[in-house]
Amino acid sequence: MTQQDIFDIVAAHLWTQGKQSKEGKDCLYRSSTGLSCAIGCLIPDAEYKPEMETQGVFSIVDPKEPSIYSPTIYALYSTKLNDTLLCALQTLHDADFNWKTPQALKNALSILAENFRLSADILSSFVEPEAPSEPTTLH
Repeated sequence: MTQQDIFDIVAAHLWTQGKQSKEGKDCLYRSSTGLSCAIGCLIPDAEYKPEMETQGVFSIVDPKEPSIYSPTIYALYSTKLNDTLLCALQTLHDADFNWKTPQALKNALSILAENFRLSADILSSFVEPEAPSEPTTLH
């Protein structure tokens, strides 16, 4: 999987989900309500373990830690460029200010794409949710 593939998959996932995978103040790979973070969406169901929660991406790629190890994330993480991209995507997900508005998330993804010299073309297909209409007042 290329860096562009990783970016496109995660960007589409985060945009479609529309909110952080979070319980309380803790960001989670997978929440109890079915949400997943930037890394969590890349972890196959067969590899996910609740023990991964509260562990950084560095920990879940360590084969010496079988209780939290993800071979899929390890394979993605195994190149220097991918490890930096995965950490950046995790940081983007975990930063509350990126979720203030849909445009804030789109801007953060665009900047990340630019920093990694990736195409941000996928972002042009993201349609912002419509704002609730103002109630009309009858006089």
